[in-house]
Amino acid sequence: MKFKVMMVLLMFFLIGCKSKELLQKSTLNYWDCMPPTDSGGIAIKELIKDFEQKNPGIEVKYQYITWGEFDNKLLTSIAGGLPPDVVMIDRFRVGSYGYHNALMILDDFVKKDKINAKNYWECCWNEIIYNRHIWAIPHFTDVRALFYRVDHFKEAGLDPDKPPKTWDELYEYAKKLTKRDKYNRFERIGFLPYYGNTWLYLWGWLNGGEFMKDGKITINDHRIVEALDWTIKFEQLYGGPQIVNTAISGYGNKEMDPFIMGRLSMKIDGDYQVRYIEKYGPNIEYRVAPPPAPKGRKTLTWSGGFAYAIPRGVKNPDISWKFVKFITSKEAQLKYTKICQGIPSLIEVTKEPFYTNNPKYKVFIDLMKVSRYRPVTPVGSYLWNELEKSVEYVRAGSKTAQQALNEAQEKVTQELIRMDQIGK
Repeated sequence: MKFKVMMVLLMFFLIGCKSKELLQKSTLNYWDCMPPTDSGGIAIKELIKDFEQKNPGIEVKYQYITWGEFDNKLLTSIAGGLPPDVVMIDRFRVGSYGYHNALMILDDFVKKDKINAKNYWECCWNEIIYNRHIWAIPHFTDVRALFYRVDHFKEAGLDPDKPPKTWDELYEYAKKLTKRDKYNRFERIGFLPYYGNTWLYLWGWLNGGEFMKDGKITINDHRIVEALDWTIKFEQLYGGPQIVNTAISGYGNKEMDPFIMGRLSMKIDGDYQVRYIEKYGPNIEYRVAPPPAPKGRKTLTWSGGFAYAIPRGVKNPDISWKFVKFITSKEAQLKYTKICQGIPSLIEVTKEPFYTNNPKYKVFIDLMKVSRYRPVTPVGSYLWNELEKSVEYVRAGSKTAQQALNEAQEKVTQELIRMDQIGK
């Protein structure tokens, strides 16, 4: 009888301890902008499991927020005093978030844990600095290169071992690779400057232009005007924007990508296309090369990507930082690589055999050494939109490149002045 009583008391004691443990368990609310079914989302969820195993007193609640909703939901949650504990953000948004004081400044955490900026790719680290403060820690990034199909090169009499290196060569290759049927309809297009992931940023930088300098907007820089004019040569080559738009209508991503379908011979796109081609076009023989540059200029590229940040007003920033530090660590980036591929922000991780033994990824990693990043400014999105409008005006023939970029220059400059005045 005494034994039974002791066992019952022991059981209640253990239940009490377990209940106390549950009561003491912290919940970390995490918002992610990657679709949970995408390989990136799957990788993040695996890393969350690893974090919880290492930190049994913390439970991470994962919530996916779509791109279109993310900014409004985050700013609303901060204003309401109930922000998530950690967020994954597009590094491109750091300037805007910093301007609105939406995130915690991480300077003290970085200094305390001796996180060294030199361990990261320069373009990744510099993109999370605004007003000389650190607002996030870089995660994975992307980088753009020229993809080209070997079979198309051979058919057109071009040497696959000699991809175009200059803008002139790119234009000539595009002419040779373009193919029409007997009704003059496109069977294949050689190259389109804005199909894939290029944007005017790439062409402007390749031509030596700058979009922002010393805090001032410079998007009507004559070298950017020249770059925009050059891209329109391809429109003229194929018969104008209306014909081009008709030719590419119905194309899309993944299995509907015209490069995979054999309807586009060359394109500038991100490293993530490697895994899409492996999945949707596993028998395609293709290669990657640095983006061609104007004659006399060196190649370069640009990178975007993600970072982890702590919203302003979180209740326990130490726990938030613990999660940020783990999920951006070498250990986590190595695991993310195995699941999702991609380009780590930590240079050391790119020395792994996955990158050094893969000829395609070697090209991407080499390009990270000369990769640029978009201006870190509170008008980053506005600048992006005005550049895109400028391109469309010029493609449609309604404005010259100079006119379009002069107007965009004035609009973005005025918006930056307006925001500066509000912030004072």
